[in-house]
Amino acid sequence: MGLILAVDIGGTQIRAALFERGSLKPVRAERTRTEASKPGVYDRLEALVASIWPADGGVDAIGIASPGPLDPHAGVIIATPNIKEWR
Repeated sequence: MGLILAVDIGGTQIRAALFERGSLKPVRAERTRTEASKPGVYDRLEALVASIWPADGGVDAIGIASPGPLDPHAGVIIATPNIKEWR
């Protein structure tokens, strides 16, 4: 069973979902408040992903959505307009 992890990092919430390949219905989904003006956004993101990560660690792909420009060659977000901690 190929699993895909999708993460959406927004200004008010972070959402994560685990999908079976070829399905649009999530196997598991969770969300948390971003609290973009407070420190600890990365820690909340890490905890959210850990909460839905499969026990066997078998994820085939990960997709992450975030506002702001990114460097596709380096794989980093350059600046997020709504998460002060990541500027």
